[in-house]
Amino acid sequence: MMEKLFPESPQYKGTWAPVYLEPIVGSGERVTVAVAALSCDGERQVIQAIRSELINCLYGSKSDHFQSMINWIIKSLNTHIKNHGNLDDWVPPFDGVILGNPVSGADHDIKGLFRQAIRFSAILGTLALEAERDEDDQEPKNYSDQWSRRVLKETRAINTDLTKYFRRRIKISES
Repeated sequence: MMEKLFPESPQYKGTWAPVYLEPIVGSGERVTVAVAALSCDGERQVIQAIRSELINCLYGSKSDHFQSMINWIIKSLNTHIKNHGNLDDWVPPFDGVILGNPVSGADHDIKGLFRQAIRFSAILGTLALEAERDEDDQEPKNYSDQWSRRVLKETRAINTDLTKYFRRRIKISES
């Protein structure tokens, strides 16, 4: 009787692990930049855990360099799991890259494992999971646009005269 109150346990089982990058090697500060997932049925993949838009915001003119480092990490780990079928003995391509402890998981597919990995290991990646996706291109919409649209809607409900001050460009710095 009690079994009917709870959904069935997902049958898709696997392991996921976060991949951390220390932007300043030796500082101890780490950013989860990727997650790896390996299913029990042999599906293996590594994906980026932090949105490119967020990298642009955080690193500005150096964002291309940071993105290149992430791409290098992902390529290296994808090659390793393709050739070896596991995360064991992976040697990161450069200093400051740390593979987190593997975690067992279950879901309906590998995407579910990735959602778990990002939710439990990457605060900056969680923003990407919560961002709306446009059905046409499946790219995340700018997260701040969602917020500003909601503020505009609420402001319009309070005082329509104030809405003329929205969607205006202003210069806030020389850069």
